[in-house]
Amino acid sequence: KSLLINMSARFLTGLAIRKLAGAVDRLGCRFQRKFPFMEEVSRHQTIQSYYDRQPDIADDSFILPSATLIGSVHLDSRTSVWYGSVLQGDEFTIRVGEGSSIGDQVTITGPAKIGNGVVIETGSVISPSIIKDGSKIEIGSVIQENVTIGPNSVIKAQSVVRIGTVVPSGQVWAGNPAQYVRDVTAEESKSIKDESAKTYEQALIHKNAIEKSSPLLD
Repeated sequence: KSLLINMSARFLTGLAIRKLAGAVDRLGCRFQRKFPFMEEVSRHQTIQSYYDRQPDIADDSFILPSATLIGSVHLDSRTSVWYGSVLQGDEFTIRVGEGSSIGDQVTITGPAKIGNGVVIETGSVISPSIIKDGSKIEIGSVIQENVTIGPNSVIKAQSVVRIGTVVPSGQVWAGNPAQYVRDVTAEESKSIKDESAKTYEQALIHKNAIEKSSPLLD
């Protein structure tokens, strides 16, 4: 009982010290700037090596500050990785092709190969799989292990593509488990290309906005 009391006292004391330190930090910031309190140095490390495995990122790709790349992750030209996404290439490689977009809160685990002009929407989970050029994974979908998504295919929102499934080229699949619905139309295929290009343009807007706001953190 005395041990529990001691542990509780230490916890509460530590919590009080941390709160006091935060209050002092905020007060100091207000004296310096007259700005609302802002964390001056983010402790979140966006790009992380894993032993000798390091991310390889094209110069014109863009990673939002709260996204994380770990280990062997290769991003080709004009790719974007959005807020809160995690690309985990600690043991195996993840490759993301030119012009592809990884939306908010997406998780990708290697080995995975994402083709060119692929759009992966918010909250999707990609296990070790292959997603070929021009495909779209809609919001909240799950791609399980050893799946192959053919070129110019669409996985509809909230679908689950089960282990080992092969989705042929140019098809729309939906459901849990995902099944063939119909063929992709020419308009849909063009829309995916347009969305990929538009998403990169939006990434540049975010990049410029972040760069313009950075003097506040100097």
